[in-house]
Amino acid sequence: MRKTLSLFVAVAGLSFAAPTLTIIPSIGPISGTASGDAYEQNALNALRNNLTTFGSAGPSQYNRFTGVLNPSQIVDTTGAFTSWLGTANPGGLFAGEYGNALYYGIQWIGASSSEQVSLSQFTFIDSYFSDPAISIPYNTPGDTYDGSSIIGVQYGTDGLFGTADDILVNSGQANTTPVNALFYAGYSVSFGPPSSGSGTPQQQLDAYVNSTAALAAAFGPQTSSAQGVSTSGNASATANIGLTTSIPEPSTYALIGIGLVALTYVRRRAA
Repeated sequence: MRKTLSLFVAVAGLSFAAPTLTIIPSIGPISGTASGDAYEQNALNALRNNLTTFGSAGPSQYNRFTGVLNPSQIVDTTGAFTSWLGTANPGGLFAGEYGNALYYGIQWIGASSSEQVSLSQFTFIDSYFSDPAISIPYNTPGDTYDGSSIIGVQYGTDGLFGTADDILVNSGQANTTPVNALFYAGYSVSFGPPSSGSGTPQQQLDAYVNSTAALAAAFGPQTSSAQGVSTSGNASATANIGLTTSIPEPSTYALIGIGLVALTYVRRRAA
């Protein structure tokens, strides 16, 4: 489911002068798997507490992503073979995983308890390789604060974010429920899965990655944008992720055609 990011620190007891909306990319396991579900929980904890990493070592550990993305880092090999970050049939903690996806996490924090927003007021768009034909709008008509990928926070009597009297909105409340802060684990975006080809799983995976890199060279960086409308002001944010682009060797195309490269995305199902 991409560089300039606007970052902020959510410090307990600190009141913000304006709503703050931030998009924070990360790389995790494929959404919908057991480790993917655990990853989203870790992502929500990290986003709420403005942490760069959260969770025990392994596929479900959250790590904020910075830098330039290699296509091998977001290939979904479900139905083909297991993989992790470009390595086919990995072992140890990552055995049994089927690749990785790119997540765009969202933080929206209001300045005070009088400033509110709801999930239904958000717009979130991914534009893959700056190609409007494959832009995915984030609309929320059936979504709820499900607690698994989306949570809200209502400030307590002190009117501040990050203090002991914050109230979590995370048990299936309607998307129109007003909150003072909102956190979303993000879309799951990945390439693949690779089509069957000749060679070992690693050779097939390498060929697919090279084909994807050529596609990235043709279309440019991936972008993501979000906008929220609140009672006292609007906030918007954009994140751009560049992809490394290498030129495939002719033998690469013999293994797997560039025309077979595809993007998949998963937005968490409504609760």
